Amino acid sequence: MPLPDAMFVNLRADFGAAGDWSNDTQAFVDAFAHCSTTGQTLVIPPPEPGKHYRIEATTIAPTAPFNVIGSGPNQTRIWAEGFSTGQPVFDFDYSGAVREYAEIGGFTVFSGTGPDPWATDHAALAIRVGDASYMNFRDIRGYGVRDVILFTGNRNFSNTTYRLVGYDVGRNTIRYESFRGGGHHHHHMPTLHGQQGLFFDTDSQINNLVIDQPNAETCSGTSGTFEGAVAGLELRSPREEAGQGAYSWVFQPGTDPRLSPGDPNKRHVQGGILITAPFDHPNNSYLRPFYFGNPDPAQGVVRGVVILAPRTTAGTPDRYAHIEGNCYDVVIMGSAIGGGATPPELWNSAPPNAFARTNRAAYGILADVG
Repeated sequence: MPLPDAMFVNLRADFGAAGDWSNDTQAFVDAFAHCSTTGQTLVIPPPEPGKHYRIEATTIAPTAPFNVIGSGPNQTRIWAEGFSTGQPVFDFDYSGAVREYAEIGGFTVFSGTGPDPWATDHAALAIRVGDASYMNFRDIRGYGVRDVILFTGNRNFSNTTYRLVGYDVGRNTIRYESFRGGGHHHHHMPTLHGQQGLFFDTDSQINNLVIDQPNAETCSGTSGTFEGAVAGLELRSPREEAGQGAYSWVFQPGTDPRLSPGDPNKRHVQGGILITAPFDHPNNSYLRPFYFGNPDPAQGVVRGVVILAPRTTAGTPDRYAHIEGNCYDVVIMGSAIGGGATPPELWNSAPPNAFARTNRAAYGILADVG
């Protein structure tokens, strides 16, 4: 066993992990239990050349936060095998009692069967974050997983991801599910893939969410979909390429499933949305970069949207933004939208209190609206 006063412990040297495709589940369980008690940093070195650590059960951090540092996503490779659909590989949940800093990162999580032949199965959830706050998740990749990271719980705030990457993702790279944890979340330079690169479900509420320079690649549905309540969202310089769906970013609030139909607060509100310098290179002429509102008047409301300096290239859609009934107070300014034979409209119909100024398409000035 490692010395209790050491700053770092090593998964292979101190806990016996082989890193040669053999089952290293117990080494991970022992290491997490030890570090959760002592607060020592767990170092996960590279496995044997050309091989992976294999893990067959969820590893839980049960007591207190601690750092988990790999050698980088290209070197520290962890293979999750035999997981049920949505079962987490790593579970960080402190029941809301502990709110301390922790740094997690420097590894790739695969989900599937292996090693010869190996195939992904989109079963395992790489990381679940429950009631845990002040966590930094840095340089983590998910390959063939169901979701890369899922945020949930009632005390989950001030969390950050840096360079989170999803490849061959079955559902979402970043997912919020039954999230009532507060807010102050920041996602910096994620690469998004899946049915929706980012998904925020109707049972979730957040304030102060920043998504900084997301790169969405070949998402089968949307780059991001928001169904829950959002107060203060900044989408900075999002890039979308080769999306397969009808829209890139969808803001379509529903209703709070926890409240009765007669409750005046049941309808979700999404407001204070700032989108700066979005760039879209759509895969087909039908993809429209933005969708705001809900066609059902009994559903939620989008109020207060500003889009600054948007740009699209080849495959320009017929409309830049699709506006539905429950959407108010929209501004689009400084656009460079074009690439098709016909200049697109900014939106399908002008929402209440909406206007567009100093917007230019590839073939002329778009008319001001409002």
